[in-house]
Amino acid sequence: MGMDLETLRDELREHTGVDSDDLPDPDADLLLNRSYWELMNKFRFRETECTAESILTIGDRFLSLPLPPHLFEALRKISVRNPETLEWDVINRISLTTHEDEASDDVEDRGPPVGYLREQNGIRIISAGGGGVDRAYTIRVKYWQILEDLSDTNTEVPFPQVWDEVLLYGAVWRLYRRLGNHSMGREVRNTQIDLINSTAAIESKEEEDSQLSGISIPDELTRI
Repeated sequence: MGMDLETLRDELREHTGVDSDDLPDPDADLLLNRSYWELMNKFRFRETECTAESILTIGDRFLSLPLPPHLFEALRKISVRNPETLEWDVINRISLTTHEDEASDDVEDRGPPVGYLREQNGIRIISAGGGGVDRAYTIRVKYWQILEDLSDTNTEVPFPQVWDEVLLYGAVWRLYRRLGNHSMGREVRNTQIDLINSTAAIESKEEEDSQLSGISIPDELTRI
């Protein structure tokens, strides 16, 4: 079982020699979330990958997505299932100009979907002929789930538990710096970097197709 928020708060105070008067929960949570945001920004974890599927029917040119608008920037890939080969073919995002130049209202221009344009609460599909699709297709959308910050109502860390200590040390070195103890901040930061290197290496070795497979540590994580 991994560490929940309450345990992380206690560990943060224990590591730095402060108590809840020195470091109230909101301040502890901010430091933990800053570490959490950094890890989320630099690494992609399997728990954050989501898939949604929808059906296009003949003539369709617009597909509503089961995503709120603020998640559109988290889209990773959109693909269509080829009815003949049953394989998934990626369709590419196109520009508004390309769509306006190639789109057609003529039913004779229907064809398989080959591109899409983001629009409001969904995507506008363009077919090979420029019109709507020529038959029913299954569309698969892969996107990164936007995870909530750690809080009293969201106390479970969504990472694999081997990363809990990495998250904790990210908060510890930040607190040391806040306290003005920059030498301890650097020391703990280096410890966190060592943990990141060893944890990523183990994850990569254990599962070749993991999102951490063959991971390289960003330069900014290895500099103090």
